[in-house]
This record gives sequence, C-alpha cells and structure tokens, in this order.
Amino acid sequence: LTISFNTSVLGVLLGTVDYFDSNPNDQMTITAFDGAGGTGNVIGSAVSVDQNFQNNNEYFMGISDSSNSILSVVFSYSGVGTGDNIAIDDIRFATAGGSNVPEPGSLALLGLGLAGLAAARRRKA
Repeated sequence: LTISFNTSVLGVLLGTVDYFDSNPNDQMTITAFDGAGGTGNVIGSAVSVDQNFQNNNEYFMGISDSSNSILSVVFSYSGVGTGDNIAIDDIRFATAGGSNVPEPGSLALLGLGLAGLAAARRRKA
C-alpha cells in the first residue's frame, strides 16, 4: 500500500489488525520517501517488532521525520504464506504547524497596557 501526500508531512501513524494465523515471522514495514508514490530518497523505515501478533489485536506503527519532508509512505507486509490476513485502520498524519507569531498591533497594545500600569504605580507612590 502506497500513500502519497499533496504537501510534505512530519509523520504517519496507522493501526494494523491481524485477523487469522499468527506467525512470529510475519513482518510489517513502513518506509518513508521524499518523493510521491514511493519514489525519491528513503527517509527512514520502521519494522514491526518480532513478536507473535495475537488474533484480532491492533498494533500501531508509525514513522516521523523532523525535517517535515515525507511525501509518501509505503506499507508492506511479508507474510510466510500461512493464509494470514491483516487490515489497516485509522491512518493518521501530522503536518508542520506554523509558529504563532503575535501581530504587531497586539504587541503594541500589550506595551501600552504595561506602560499604563507603570504610570499608575508611579502615581500611587
């Protein structure tokens, strides 16, 4: 399964569900790329832990990149031919949010308020 994004993202998280025959040799992998459609440079990958996934339990996997350059992820499954079936659920991704910079007018209003407090304090003294 390949998921591409219109703009780059910080990370992707998804849940997988193992429906049938649990096998400790089954591996699930997420690979992140800096190009669309699973192309470009590999940013990184995450492989499922080596354990026997229990039937009908959800396992969460994710990958992130602090440089906000993920344009696609490829989810792959290497089953051992035991008739195992998995499902993917609840795919989530995080985009980079802009930093909240105060407006110049807000800063000016804050400055005037502080100056007014300082003036009122001087009058009392």
